[in-house]
Amino acid sequence: MKFPSVERVAYSTCSIHEEENELVVKKVLDKNPSFELVNISQEWNSLKGSEKFVTHGDYTVKTDPKTDGIDGFFVAVF
Repeated sequence: MKFPSVERVAYSTCSIHEEENELVVKKVLDKNPSFELVNISQEWNSLKGSEKFVTHGDYTVKTDPKTDGIDGFFVAVF
């Protein structure tokens, strides 16, 4: 977040745990008020079948192995 010309930062994990995903995003936003989450729904939904994984409005993507049948992961873009 401290690169002078940064325009977008992607944060992604292979985790389904809130403390590694949503809570990290919250901390980043709290400490960097000039950043906001990017609505990634349009880009994400262009992938076939991916629309069911969009969560938290349209701003993050998270899968759950129990309900989605694939490995868990999380994506947010600032």
